[in-house]
Amino acid sequence: MTRMRGDRMRKLAFVLFLTLPLFWSAPASALSELNARVRENVLLKSQPSPESPDTSVQVAADETVFVLGTSVDTTFVQVLKRNGETGWLQVNLADLYRVDRSDYDDYYYALMRERAYTSRWNFHLGASYGVLPFGVGAEGLVNLNIFRRGVFDSNIDQLEFGSGFKYHVGADPKPVLLGDGTLFGKPARPFWEIPVQLLWLFRLGYRGETLLGPRVGFSVIQDRYSRFDTALPGLTGFELRHYPRDTLGLSWNVWVHLRSVIYYSTSFGVDFRF
Repeated sequence: MTRMRGDRMRKLAFVLFLTLPLFWSAPASALSELNARVRENVLLKSQPSPESPDTSVQVAADETVFVLGTSVDTTFVQVLKRNGETGWLQVNLADLYRVDRSDYDDYYYALMRERAYTSRWNFHLGASYGVLPFGVGAEGLVNLNIFRRGVFDSNIDQLEFGSGFKYHVGADPKPVLLGDGTLFGKPARPFWEIPVQLLWLFRLGYRGETLLGPRVGFSVIQDRYSRFDTALPGLTGFELRHYPRDTLGLSWNVWVHLRSVIYYSTSFGVDFRF
């Protein structure tokens, strides 16, 4: 009896030894290591069922795709194309073989890019500082992502159109030397600004959590230092964003106003995207 009990314990320990790594060390998002070479032109399915509607994702004959997993009944495999598109394919329409390391890395980054968080709107709140005439200030901006998956429909960029409101406390102008030899300095005067901009941001990092790109546009400025009540300088510069979380990020902006004299300013703030 003692020997039988000892054998059972050894068998149980052996089973635990084999199965524990599956729950402990393997990441939940781990990919398979199989490629599939498709035998004929086919549209991928949205679900692992013959009755499921076709997607718009087409796979050509002899094209190689990466296997993400199988259906419960093993009659379908979920596959990933090199451009990041996914869908379900009947297993009898493909030949499976083990993928090499370079292909595995390519497909992994394609999958991460495909699953990267995308948004339509971005709200920015921040503080700013600039040379004369800006000084310190505050800003609130709203940007619309025109193409949710980017200009190239591959989650590698986003084109945004936006506007908002900026308030500047104003910087003290340099003193002016009067005819009698004395210096006269005007006090700083606050003014507002409405920028209208087009941003082309490129997504960096394997999840696209960092965005960097240029801006172009113009700005409506009620400049108290100008001889005109309202000025319309050209606007350029760049923006850098980083999202440590899907919806919450930080940003740094460089603003360049193109007038008869070029003015520079910068701003930092938080961003919320949806």
